[in-house]
Amino acid sequence: MNVIPAAVITPAVMIDVDILDRNIERMASSMRGRGLGLRPHVKTHKTLEIARRQLAAGAVGITVATIGEAEVFAADGVKDIFIAYPLWVEAPHAERLRALAAQCRLAVGVDSAESATAMGRQLGADAGSIEVLIEVDSGHHRSGVLPDEVGDVARAASSAGLKVGGVFTFPGHSYKPGMPTGAASNENESLGLAAATLTSAGFDVKTISGGSTPTALISGESTATELRPGVYVFGDAQQLELERCGWEDVALTVAATVVSRHEARGGNVRRVVLDAGSKVLGSDRPEWATGYGRLPEYPEAKLTALSEHHATVVWPESSELPPLGTRLRVIPNHVCLTMNLVDEVTVVRSGKLWSSGPWRRGDGTTRQDCLLRSPADPKAPDRCTAWRGIATLTRPNWRTTGCSRVIEGILRTRPEEVPVPDGPILLGYHVIAGYMSRVNGRFFESWGRSPISLHDQILHNGC
Repeated sequence: MNVIPAAVITPAVMIDVDILDRNIERMASSMRGRGLGLRPHVKTHKTLEIARRQLAAGAVGITVATIGEAEVFAADGVKDIFIAYPLWVEAPHAERLRALAAQCRLAVGVDSAESATAMGRQLGADAGSIEVLIEVDSGHHRSGVLPDEVGDVARAASSAGLKVGGVFTFPGHSYKPGMPTGAASNENESLGLAAATLTSAGFDVKTISGGSTPTALISGESTATELRPGVYVFGDAQQLELERCGWEDVALTVAATVVSRHEARGGNVRRVVLDAGSKVLGSDRPEWATGYGRLPEYPEAKLTALSEHHATVVWPESSELPPLGTRLRVIPNHVCLTMNLVDEVTVVRSGKLWSSGPWRRGDGTTRQDCLLRSPADPKAPDRCTAWRGIATLTRPNWRTTGCSRVIEGILRTRPEEVPVPDGPILLGYHVIAGYMSRVNGRFFESWGRSPISLHDQILHNGC
């Protein structure tokens, strides 16, 4: 994908569907050949269309990081979902987990006896519908218990009424130069010990789940029954510099335009500035990375600084400075962040826009302009000033309101027909989110994708 279609307005996230499909099939084929299940982590792409492709290629299910992600993919018909996160479950989480377990085979992560007990208590009689996998620390030293400690967590989970299905780990220390092979070895050893500990404690270990993109394709015997790589579908600058993928394997790039250019003078470096900053590329930069991303057409260029809307690229002496208006592709350092920062992506094939695009991100959170109106008050203005917001959405439990119905994947309601308590209630998610609030006896409805409090919006917009 070395051509940016003329219709693309920069900055824009682009996916080359041919490379994407090739990456999906390569990983699926490797897992089949090794007798391992593939449960890809969809937090990387957050896209229904890509998950469908992964499942069609043979994935046994999907991995997600949040309940919100699980809800989106379950609503699309995915029947086997693992929330690979040590959940702490309160009553609102339990209600959502119950609903998910009614739609799909659901497993969730735990890494302490306390969290397992709390989960069982909140789920009550429904605890048996949820399977738990115990997280093991295999060297990343983030969450997870030591392999010989899984028995205590399993006993607590079982006593709480939960089904203990096995163990999982994330060898995140593979994300350093020279570390993938050693991290894969640590993963195998830790999972093997943890599984043996569970077995000796009297538990039937059905699932031994591991995997990261840097370690997934390392050949050899594995103690795992399934792997959960995510970034492999796209590749990114981290994978390039870890030598876990080649330039030709990168399916996602950010289209950007040269908006400023400067020859070296007055002590300044020779550089160009692109219109793709941290708000689209993300600002992750491991200490070992060469910059904030890579330019596939100019491998020697160094992306040395990011502002919100600027990317500064130190230009190699061996190449002419590109003219203003030149469109370039950038490979982000961490593609998961890039996908999280946009609501939709452009899909291309052979340098042209693909007819099935764009694809939209779906994870239960979203951002866009928001319009407020008061449909129950005929004297209220049809529109209030648009309020722009990009905060992260925290969704109350809409299922208990009894006032939502699904129409073509969008949750909608008529505010004049339902009782709405004081305070904002979220009535939709995924592609479009709807919010309602009653303030001083008046109903307000918001359509769009801004999660900012309706009370704040009403006050700021004077409605």
